[in-house]
Amino acid sequence: MHVPPYHVKNKWRILLLGMFLGGICAYIILAWMNGQMYEKLLLEKVQLETDFTELEKKHTALLEDKAALEENAASIEAIEVAWLNEEDFKMDRLIKHQLEKLLKDELAEFIGKKVTAVAENETILIKLVEGQTYTIDEISYEVEVRKLFLTEKIKLHLFIKKVS
Repeated sequence: MHVPPYHVKNKWRILLLGMFLGGICAYIILAWMNGQMYEKLLLEKVQLETDFTELEKKHTALLEDKAALEENAASIEAIEVAWLNEEDFKMDRLIKHQLEKLLKDELAEFIGKKVTAVAENETILIKLVEGQTYTIDEISYEVEVRKLFLTEKIKLHLFIKKVS
């Protein structure tokens, strides 16, 4: 009896190698696409949470002060934050949203107050913002108020610095 020699066709080896490398490439692309999608969803979630808490605080403050407000007196309705050195600082959007949320939480007590009352005590508002050290992901930040506009909205133009 004769035992045939062992011959392996190279076409099968190439096919299996191609399938293996293609699977690895597909997994890498899938992981990258999943990471991009998760980042967008996380950013959207943080933005929606910030908007929700801001609206909730605004709603409760306006309901509490509704009886006390006079018809002709204007009141603070919202807080807006603008970053002056956003391009130089290269802030991540997630960090920017978290800093805005911390600032708006700090200034939430001013919502529903009369504009004239807040304008008389604008130094307190500035000291409240500048006197805090905001910590996000174990990195501390300080802000400096460069411009402050008091209308129905408190508009803050802030300069941000990392604390070492």
